[in-house]
Amino acid sequence: VEVLVARARVRLAVTDALGALDCIREAQALAPGRPDLFHLQAQVSAQLGDRSAALAAFNAALQLDPSLVRVWYELGTQEEERGNWSAARSAYERALDLLPTYPAAALALADLVRRSESPRAAIIVLVRFLEADPWDLEALTALGRALLEDGRTIQALEGFERVLRFDPEHAGALYYQGAALARQQQFEQAVAAWERVVRLDPAGPYAAQARSRARSARDLQHIFATTAG
Repeated sequence: VEVLVARARVRLAVTDALGALDCIREAQALAPGRPDLFHLQAQVSAQLGDRSAALAAFNAALQLDPSLVRVWYELGTQEEERGNWSAARSAYERALDLLPTYPAAALALADLVRRSESPRAAIIVLVRFLEADPWDLEALTALGRALLEDGRTIQALEGFERVLRFDPEHAGALYYQGAALARQQQFEQAVAAWERVVRLDPAGPYAAQARSRARSARDLQHIFATTAG
C-alpha cells in the first residue's frame, strides 16, 4: 500500500493526476478502511475538477476519522467553491472546534461570514481566534479590515500598526492602512502607504488596487487643497 501511495505522490508531482488516482484506487482495494487514502483521493479529484468525487471522498475520510482537522478545512473550501456556504461554514467551524489555533480555517471562516453576513460577524470569529493565537499577523490584518468595513477606523488603524510593528513590509496591512488613512482624509499618508505596497510587491494581489487608490487619493488631495485655498 505504501508503495502505491508513494507512486501516487510521484505522479502528482509530475502532473499525472489520473495516474495518481489509479494508484490510490489500487491502494484502497488493499486497505479499504484507511481515511488518509480517501483524503488523498479527494485532493486528486479536486485537482482534476471532479468536485462531486472530491466531496464524496472527503466525507468518506471523515466518516472513518472525524478528527481530521485538515480534511474538515479542505471540505469547507470545496463547499465554498460550489456556493454551499452553509456547509462550508459548518466544516470550517468543525475544524476550529478540533483545533482552535488552525489559522487557515479561522481566516476562511472569517472571510466567509464577512461576505455572507457582516463585518461584525467576522470580527467575532477573528477575536475568538486571536484569543488563542494573538500574534497571527494575517488574522490581525483581517481583523483590521473587518473593523474598517464596520466603520471603526481608529481601531482598524491600531490593528494595522500592530501588524506593521512586527512586519513593516506586510503588504496587506499597508494596503488597508492606506484605506483607513484615506477615510480620515489623510491622503498624503494614504498615498505613501499604497506606494510602499507597490514598491514591496509590484506583482502582488494588492498592487493594482494600491496604484488605483493612490491616483484617486492624489486627486482628492488636490481637490481639498484647492477648496481650502
